[in-house]
Amino acid sequence: MLAEALLPLEFTAGLRIALAARVPETIVQWRIAADAAQPEVSLVFVGDVMLARNLPPYSKYDPRPLDYDLQFSGAASCLTSADIAFCNLECPISGRGKRLDKEFAFNAPPEAAKALRDAGFDVVSLANNHCLDYGPDALKDTRGHLAENGVDCTGIAEGKSPQIPAIIERNGVRVAYLAYIASNVLPGAYNSFDTGPARGKKETILADIAKVRDQADIVVVSVHWGMDYVSQPNAEQRDLGRALIDAGADIVAGHHPHVQQEPEFYRGGLIIYSMGNYVFARYSKPSARNTRLYRVHVARQGIQHAEYLPFEIVEGSWRPEPRSKTFVSIPKPSGAGTLVCGSTAEGGCSTRPRGWLLAVKRIFDPFFHAYSQKRAGSAAHD
Repeated sequence: MLAEALLPLEFTAGLRIALAARVPETIVQWRIAADAAQPEVSLVFVGDVMLARNLPPYSKYDPRPLDYDLQFSGAASCLTSADIAFCNLECPISGRGKRLDKEFAFNAPPEAAKALRDAGFDVVSLANNHCLDYGPDALKDTRGHLAENGVDCTGIAEGKSPQIPAIIERNGVRVAYLAYIASNVLPGAYNSFDTGPARGKKETILADIAKVRDQADIVVVSVHWGMDYVSQPNAEQRDLGRALIDAGADIVAGHHPHVQQEPEFYRGGLIIYSMGNYVFARYSKPSARNTRLYRVHVARQGIQHAEYLPFEIVEGSWRPEPRSKTFVSIPKPSGAGTLVCGSTAEGGCSTRPRGWLLAVKRIFDPFFHAYSQKRAGSAAHD
């Protein structure tokens, strides 16, 4: 075997195992063994965060300063202890600009960016139907205030150029974040601006995933989609979410419906169809006050474990408070995530391999890296 003469023993041994198996299940099982030695990173996700003056218990004309610490205090330890924490920022952070002609328009003061940082957030999505509520100047301010406070953002495209992903490394694991807005959610007024939320066209997202896949170990795709107050994902959400996993995304994090939509594991990837509200305006509907904080443990080879902590947005204080002290595990199907539920004509489960070539690449990446380092060291001494 020529590879044995060119590559280190541990790599060729693994290669023989993968090639001899000829079945994706064996590849995945070998991948699990490789995962055990890899460092893990905790990723936290919450849904819509809106920090404008509309935030209860305040009103638009209330002179009291906003108490952001109070609003985030219920989940402080979960957010600050995460390696990377993410939310959908459902408002510009500016305090200036011209309001667009739309029913709901939000504009948070500049200190909201510091509040996000202090709460523990590392990256936010701006790809939603409120980022341009006060025009391009307010959006520009938002990106500037976030950057000044060390909070990354993603989901903004300038002209016809693709968005720039946020890539964050923790404990040797590189995580890329992309964000998009579905066409049915995009306000018509936003079409008059060159810079705005990245459109969630399927072909665009797939191309972006392909570009970032080699730059990151884990790819997270955030999508603002679905219908308000609908507790089940529609066919478009399911089709697109699964297509993104098939294309190489590891996690799809959805928002916009303001209520929870149950997550699913699909071919080793996790799709959270809707995370609901987190810190938002006052709502009387009980379904909009039930929310969750998702925590996903990942390694370079993919998702290791996923769980959530249920919260309730308490009426009166309108602050999310945990309803349990214990996280609820999201069951991962046997076969390392090759089980697809609800995919058969009868609504049952079927087993299909998910991107096995991608799985092989992830298995052998550490060996390639170690071998490259070894060769580079040898060359330096020649």
